Order: sequence, then structure tokens, then C-alpha cells
Amino acid sequence: MSGASGAATAPAADVRQPGAGVLLVPDLAIEHWIGVDRYVRELEARIRGLTVPPEWRTMRGPRFLSRYWRYPRALRQYRAALVHVVDHSYAHCLDAFPGVPSVVTLHDLYPLRVMDAGARSVRTLVRDRLLARVLDRVRRATRWIAVSAFTADEAAERLGIPRERITVVHQGFNEALLTRPPEETLRRRRAEWLRGA
Repeated sequence: MSGASGAATAPAADVRQPGAGVLLVPDLAIEHWIGVDRYVRELEARIRGLTVPPEWRTMRGPRFLSRYWRYPRALRQYRAALVHVVDHSYAHCLDAFPGVPSVVTLHDLYPLRVMDAGARSVRTLVRDRLLARVLDRVRRATRWIAVSAFTADEAAERLGIPRERITVVHQGFNEALLTRPPEETLRRRRAEWLRGA
């Protein structure tokens, strides 16, 4: 695969076939969006037959150039029956998949707030044009997943997305955090907290 230094999670031949399975489109690792990266790893570990292009981990270079130009171009080599863009900030990647059913996960509508701020410099004008393109591609998805009812309602109101086509899936949690540590660990932590360590 072009630009790939690691192995794909599913054989490349599967996803390059017309009508192949689900292609997950993550944000680029160079963004350092830890929560979204974890979301990708969890989906990848739990959904059989899911293909995640290795470019999301391996692509380097200037962030905006990679995000808006190089990554979408690299994705053109893939074919899938369904494309899931895991972060709305990357909805412009849907341009690589004309006519393919798609899902976009909406974490928030922060791009709208940025654009509403109305700052005007050459940099902000370019940024706002890119954000407008992303939001236009968000609207073009077939279905949406929102992480909260608030985000779903806001997307329906502000973006004109049909509310009945948005599914709310709340963010998960780490089950390890629900496991009570051994008593000795609790005693040690309490002692450390009480003495201000």
C-alpha cells in the first residue's frame, strides 16, 4: 500500500475489491487526538473484517497538507461497501469514496464555533474555507453517529441533518477503571494522600 510501513488490519486484497467490507477512516496519528485514536483501536479490536488503512499511522509531514490533501488522495486506492469516518473533522475524506454509503461520527460541532468567531486574517480565511468544506462533507454522509443527544440535536439544527438519521452512541469507558484495586493498594494510596505525597 502506498505510504504504508505497517501491515493493515485486514488483507489489502479484501478492501480493494469492489463492494468489499467496512473501511474505517481515522484521523491522522500526527493530530495526537488521544481519545479518537483510542476509539479507532477499540473498533479495530472488536469488529471483525474491519479494514483500517495503515496510512493513518504512517503519514507524516505538515499537518494541514497531510490532512486535507495527502491523506484523502491516499485513501482513493481503497474500495469498500461502507466507509466510517470516525471523526467529523475528516469528513472531507468522503471525497475519495463517491457513491459509497458512509457514516460520520460527530463528536462535537466545534468547527461551527470557530467559524462563528468571525476572526479575519489570511490564515483564518483559509482555515474557515477548509472547515466549510469539511462541514459540507459531513452533510453528505448517509448516516451519522453522535456522542450525545445534544450533539445530535445541534447537528440537526445547525447542519440540517435529518435527526432521524442520527444515532446517539455515548462514549464508552474503560472497564479496568471499575475494578476495585486490591486492599493493600488502597491502604497505600490512602496513606500517600493523607501525608500529601
